[in-house]
Amino acid sequence: MKKSTQVALSAVLVFSLAIFISACSSGGGSSSGGSSSITSLSTTTQGAQTAAAGVTSARNVASSGVQLSSLVNSGSSPAPAFRAFAGTNMKTTAVGKFVARFSPIMKKAQVMRTSAMGYPMAISCSSSASGTAPNYSNDSITIDMDASGNIMTLTFTQCADTTTYNLTDGVMTITGAASSGIYAIGTNTRPFIVADYTSSSMTTTTDMSQVSATMSSSTSATGDNTMSVTGLFEDWDYVLHSHDKQTMTNLSINSASTTAMISNATYSVSTLTIDGSEAGTTYVSDIDPTINYTENASFSGFSVADKTPASGTGNDYLSINGIFSISTTPANKCIDGTFSIVTNTDIAIDPITGQTQSGQMTINSNVVVIFQANGAVSVSVNGGTAQPFTLQELDSVCAL
Repeated sequence: MKKSTQVALSAVLVFSLAIFISACSSGGGSSSGGSSSITSLSTTTQGAQTAAAGVTSARNVASSGVQLSSLVNSGSSPAPAFRAFAGTNMKTTAVGKFVARFSPIMKKAQVMRTSAMGYPMAISCSSSASGTAPNYSNDSITIDMDASGNIMTLTFTQCADTTTYNLTDGVMTITGAASSGIYAIGTNTRPFIVADYTSSSMTTTTDMSQVSATMSSSTSATGDNTMSVTGLFEDWDYVLHSHDKQTMTNLSINSASTTAMISNATYSVSTLTIDGSEAGTTYVSDIDPTINYTENASFSGFSVADKTPASGTGNDYLSINGIFSISTTPANKCIDGTFSIVTNTDIAIDPITGQTQSGQMTINSNVVVIFQANGAVSVSVNGGTAQPFTLQELDSVCAL
């Protein structure tokens, strides 16, 4: 990935990268709700807010989908690389932090599935000498397999690895094959916990994730992957003093990769199609459980496509199409409601500068957003006079 694309999405659609998990997809203000009715838009500011909400919603759910798909496939069928979303610091979200910690565990589990002999089988957690972590001297992993050989259960009991300063505790069940199976990670009564420590003494925690989720994954003969996720991802950061949670309900994400010709050049096309819902909550701090902000987003046939040159140089292109709904607490952050987005002309992004070059989007049939160079856009409603918005102005209409 080119470093410049870390700024691309901000330049594209407005959103302030200084904001947390959901940025301007926060809502509030005048709108109707409900997934069955489209919220009316009557001002250019509402149009700009909705454009910001749509792109940041796409960014957030696409980032989560790419990470979780990569997790369950463990490299066997990688999710498409969304270069336009490279600016999202994935490890700052509850899902991102969990994936970063859990990926080595998932890979180990899939290796054990093919190599372990004799069930149930207990193994040591740490590559160091047993007992070096004084509070976790009885740590273990127990692996079991059903009689059919189709369902593997791994039970981590205060599993302390004194080499990586990492602790895992909980139960994970894998049903079926690695790239086309069902993964149950933790339960509501016993969430799966992954924690990081400062040293091999395992006494000071720097970060902890807990998860109770079920993920199913299937890969077609052509390499397309479909994943469904229902569950909760929660994280406490004891260094940054943050606490956030993401909840997914029947979130279905289909990822596909193909090619296309643009201006006589071959482009790699990565597409995500998203249905279902995702909710995000941030709290005041790691020790104060008071809710600071909540966002609920749902998607229907929501498609995000990222096009990059297969070789050589050229603009990147981004398109977003479909219906999404946003509701937030507290209100008056940006805009709440249900909106339909159509990308009429792909949004062109300079991969060197990260700035938009051109593109057009229509929202709810009556709002037209035209993307210009330098990150600016112009917005018109019902065929009226277009109002220009600079990047700074776009940031302010959805400021948290």
